[in-house]
Amino acid sequence: MLAHAHQMSSAAFLHWLSSPGVQYVSQELPGLKNKTRPTRGVVRRAGPALRTRRLHWRCGVRIRLQALAVGAVGVLMVASPLFAHHTWAVDRTRDVTVSGTVTGIDWSNPHVQIFVDAKDDSGKVEKWTVGGPSTGRMAGSGWNKSTLKPGDVITAVGHRATDGSRLLRTQKVVLSNGQELNAYGGR
Repeated sequence: MLAHAHQMSSAAFLHWLSSPGVQYVSQELPGLKNKTRPTRGVVRRAGPALRTRRLHWRCGVRIRLQALAVGAVGVLMVASPLFAHHTWAVDRTRDVTVSGTVTGIDWSNPHVQIFVDAKDDSGKVEKWTVGGPSTGRMAGSGWNKSTLKPGDVITAVGHRATDGSRLLRTQKVVLSNGQELNAYGGR
């Protein structure tokens, strides 16, 4: 219809232009304030193509919002282990030394655990859990799952749990041959 608009009478063209569904874009005329004229080629009838374009745009917005929501949920799911991480509830004001015999090792995440039988001042055996960081972090500090084995004698230095339990957050372990291994990479 637009291509043939110049062949219509002006009354027919105005009737067509004022009918529902017709859109036009106007352009300001140079030098005249608030005077506009239809711009050539932008007068169009709102037919199925225009309605479809609007529908696609609306669907596109809906899809984009859904993709954004799914992406946000995905980021939260990936980051949730970071929120779950915790600090050790230990007394960092003083170092505690535990010397004894290794009775077992749990080389698994989230924390490596070394079980030690140590004697207190009176000679009574106390069961200690000497805890370290993750297996990856321990490996980065030179440890592996065969570094210690049951029966080895070690001295562990670290911080005791604030609840008074026999749990030690290990800073370093000294082996019977004098070799020192840092649990947290020298921190």
